[in-house]
Amino acid sequence: MKKKTVFYSDPLNDDFAATNGKIKKREVDEHYRYRHKGILYNLSEFAVYRCIATPLVLIYLRLVFGIRIKNRRAARKIKGGYFLYGNHTQNIADAFIPSLISFPKKSHIITSQETVSIPVVRFLTPMLGAVPLPTTVRGAVNFNSAIGDLLKRRRVITVYPEAHIWPFCNFIRPFRDDSFTYPVKHRLPVVPFVVTYRERRFLRFLYPLITVRVCEPVYPDSTLSPREARKKLRDGVYGEMCSAADASDNVGYIEYRQIEPEAGEDVPAEA
Repeated sequence: MKKKTVFYSDPLNDDFAATNGKIKKREVDEHYRYRHKGILYNLSEFAVYRCIATPLVLIYLRLVFGIRIKNRRAARKIKGGYFLYGNHTQNIADAFIPSLISFPKKSHIITSQETVSIPVVRFLTPMLGAVPLPTTVRGAVNFNSAIGDLLKRRRVITVYPEAHIWPFCNFIRPFRDDSFTYPVKHRLPVVPFVVTYRERRFLRFLYPLITVRVCEPVYPDSTLSPREARKKLRDGVYGEMCSAADASDNVGYIEYRQIEPEAGEDVPAEA
């Protein structure tokens, strides 16, 4: 398996997604509808999510990535709503792996505005669980209300705290504690999960297969201030994810190398 090398300078902000910068983002303000109460829409959502997308995605992930999920019971033992936090290393697969972990509960993913900006597709992505981040202050009120509503309905909220896609990255990148405001506010557990990569037994020149490692729930500390609880929760989740990523069979298909560019020097993206 020949490795490709990708150079990066900023582990917090560099984005190697194929769609990066190619989609014009729409505004998500107070007029954006996060929840549709119409019977026809909800029936369509059920059909798209449960009857079409879920079985097709399972077939896709098994055939293309030979997906395995370890310790799924860690999530299933939680009776109410909760949060999933995972590493962001795939474009299509990351949109559907949470639904396999949380099944039979529906998983909703906090996403960028790009997911609801593509013509035609933008009408389907909310049915599949996309919850776009707001772009205005009033939109934020609407967004937070929608998150609370989903959790009351025992849904699962997925967050990718690394924020940007690094394809096939086999280590956990540093991430801020901003996104941990949600579980601290709602006093609900976080179930970390890590996508790791295992080498194929045959056809080793192809990209590796996927193993999803689900960690035990991490709970916010209600005795601390919101800021302290957020930091503690972030550190606990980060530690669990790093431990899972250290699995001996987690192979590197792409080698990521950090470089410090000199002033005025361009940084190569790939080699």
